Amino acid sequence: MANPRELALVVVIVTLFIGCAFSQSGTMSFHGIVLGANGAIPLDQAEVAPPVDTIGLAPPDATAEQLETTADELRARKAYLESMDYFRAALAKQPSAQLLNKMGIVELETFRLNDAKKSFERAIKLNKEQSDALNNLGVVYYEMKKYGKAIKYYGAAMNTSWHACTQK
Repeated sequence: MANPRELALVVVIVTLFIGCAFSQSGTMSFHGIVLGANGAIPLDQAEVAPPVDTIGLAPPDATAEQLETTADELRARKAYLESMDYFRAALAKQPSAQLLNKMGIVELETFRLNDAKKSFERAIKLNKEQSDALNNLGVVYYEMKKYGKAIKYYGAAMNTSWHACTQK
């Protein structure tokens, strides 16, 4: 007997394939029904949520700090792709270990593990005392199921943090 959630997923996928058609011009159109919380709904009666507000392209005259602030705000709103665009723009103006770490976090949140790994490695290369990037690189390796490497970087992050605390 199949799990009810698995059946629901199959129904949604089949509905999407059946209800979706490409016109000769290459545009996609939907027809038929969509699944709602209370069952099937004719498409002409389905309600669509309004689009999410977007910020658009980063202004070319913005400072790296302004771009970073906007990227942080976008990340907080879970607008991850736009956030990455703003972090990239900030990095192009003024690369820093902190920005690379933040970029890596967004890439990690979107499961772009290889990109996140590269960002954290670049952050560490710029600042070997960047304990956050060391820890986050451990998280990447953990997600990749490379537990030995994860432990190595978690330990390095703890040592770096401990060393920084004892030096003050």
